[in-house]
Amino acid sequence: MKKYESGIDFNIINFYGIDYIKVLIDSIHKYTDLDYTIYIINNGDNKSIESDYQKLVDEYKEDSRIVILKGEDQDKEVKAEEGAIHRCKIDGRMVSEGSMVKVLAQQKSWKAGNREYICSIDYDAIFLNNWTEELLPLLSENIFVSYFRYDLNIARDQFMIMKRENLEKYNLYPNLDYMDTSGNITYTCNKLKLNYKILLDSFSSRQLRNQHVLDLANGEQIHSPSLKPIVYHFGRGGSRDVSYKQLWLEKAKQYLNLN
Repeated sequence: MKKYESGIDFNIINFYGIDYIKVLIDSIHKYTDLDYTIYIINNGDNKSIESDYQKLVDEYKEDSRIVILKGEDQDKEVKAEEGAIHRCKIDGRMVSEGSMVKVLAQQKSWKAGNREYICSIDYDAIFLNNWTEELLPLLSENIFVSYFRYDLNIARDQFMIMKRENLEKYNLYPNLDYMDTSGNITYTCNKLKLNYKILLDSFSSRQLRNQHVLDLANGEQIHSPSLKPIVYHFGRGGSRDVSYKQLWLEKAKQYLNLN
């Protein structure tokens, strides 16, 4: 049996969002009580001296817990007229360039590291409380823990955690075969009748919106099985208006006591 290092490998894809990345990393440091490594894979400019890739390398060169990887070269402005450009193999749904380059980056970053657990989280999200003690035991009987996109019937990789052993055993590396990025993970688990745990969130369960710990109109809050708020995902971070972005950063920093 393959030996894994204890702890969690976090996987974060950056797309011109270093300000988002900084508060997410602060929340990981604050609310993760296991050993961990954070893999940040940069989509966008990876070549110039002013690139986000170089800025991230410089920002975190003294933090041994953080590894910066080069992702896909991508224009900052995604042309709306290009629309959906890739057809999913199983269901035929068309998806955008953004989904395509995201999954290419995931296929690189999810293979980095060798810790027992792997956690995917979007760059425009933060942890809200300690969460490992309640969630990790769920992985003894479930392939992954996540929350759900009910219009597509797939789990969301904006927050998803699983054992690396199962990732490799069932070849659950993200692709675009079904519905959208990482949809293949839910599809494979359903096909093989493997259990997974879906958490409640305030987008799918609107009654939870009055429990938001951040005073924001946008985004969703993810809750543990005991209904403790554990993750807030702002959503669409790469396309938000500057004023919305600044509001998110202000509220997130305030919550994390970073100001």
